[in-house]
Amino acid sequence: MTTDNGISMATACPDPNFFDFEDYFPSMMVNLGAEGFVGELCRGFQLLMDSEKGLITFNSLKRNIHVLGLEDVLGDD
Repeated sequence: MTTDNGISMATACPDPNFFDFEDYFPSMMVNLGAEGFVGELCRGFQLLMDSEKGLITFNSLKRNIHVLGLEDVLGDD
């Protein structure tokens, strides 16, 4: 399946573990502009990173898993 602008999107799949993905990148670029989009990426990085290391680490992701809405994800995932 493709959008009006030709962007590919996932379609329905019988696999119960499958989820639909819609690419919002083009609309985010239009709405935010390049500078606004980069600012959003930087804020997301700062939110998830280990402030001492300046990196997004496994442990910093575990600490911030609620921000991502992934509380039910197991450590092995």
